[in-house]
Amino acid sequence: MSAIVLLVLAVVYLAPSIIAARRECRSTAAIVVFNVVAGWTVLGWLAALAWALAGRVRGSIWPTEIIAHVRVIERTPDASASASGEKGGAA
Repeated sequence: MSAIVLLVLAVVYLAPSIIAARRECRSTAAIVVFNVVAGWTVLGWLAALAWALAGRVRGSIWPTEIIAHVRVIERTPDASASASGEKGGAA
């Protein structure tokens, strides 16, 4: 019976590390080390949990990466408009 209790306590204690590993966070190793070293305090455990839940996931696309992939289409003067003398064309 005590082995089951110890196993449950270990899983709860290492929950931030397990979550970071399952989410494939980029800083999983740092989260594991922080969890093992400072997880015995309530604040350390909560900080590790927050870090694991908010950590950047490998392969995710952030808004800055999305913006970099947007194609910019420039509007060029229409050749027929410049021939007819309309505005916007180079004569």
